[in-house]
Amino acid sequence: MSKQVVVVGGGVIGLLTAFNLAAKVGQVVVCDQGEVGRESSWAGGGIVSPLYPWRYSPAVTALAHWSQDFYPQLGERLFASTGVDPEVHTTGLYWLDLDDEAEALAWAAREQRPLSAVDISAAYDAVPVLGPGFKHAIYMAGVANVRNPRLVKSLKAALLALPNVSLREHCQITGFVQEKGRVTGVQTADGVLAADEVVLSAGAWSGDLLRTLGLELPVEPVKGQMILFKCAEDFLPSMVLAK
Repeated sequence: MSKQVVVVGGGVIGLLTAFNLAAKVGQVVVCDQGEVGRESSWAGGGIVSPLYPWRYSPAVTALAHWSQDFYPQLGERLFASTGVDPEVHTTGLYWLDLDDEAEALAWAAREQRPLSAVDISAAYDAVPVLGPGFKHAIYMAGVANVRNPRLVKSLKAALLALPNVSLREHCQITGFVQEKGRVTGVQTADGVLAADEVVLSAGAWSGDLLRTLGLELPVEPVKGQMILFKCAEDFLPSMVLAK
């Protein structure tokens, strides 16, 4: 059993990593350059699936399939232990007027996923606020969504309740400490933080940190936009992606 594991990056991946490691190691320390979960984890759309899963590799398909079973259980577990509901809802997902519908259906048959073509009237019946003019629809049941900010709050509360986990916010990692070719800690603005193991989950910043070890990771920040609308609770009963 490792004595201490340092997790670099406090997004959903880092927090979940710490949550699971806590049952297996002596001490877990999560370091984040800002507040945990306030970068891309806070702003993501929360769809527990790639937007167009048939366009991805089999490895991503396997991960998405596993996640769609895992997230509802995770949400229930976190809600029960923290009182903060991550609001995981299984609503299914409609795609409208796709150019590659045939590829999507072939992927579903090959991977045995519950995706099928449906009459466009089914989409309008399920989501009455859809605009006019759509002609084709496919639907995959079992796709869930999660409220990212609530997931982060719930994970943070769960970790703070664990005696062997500590969160160090506003703790920027500038590099790694090495001994005989092995990483033995991280360098912070306040000094060295020793570790038996280090987990790097810094998202878009992971590439810069790995570069200090002479490693190249083709990950970089990208800009996206999310628009938040205040709507009635039942305004959008299912997720919809339209061309």
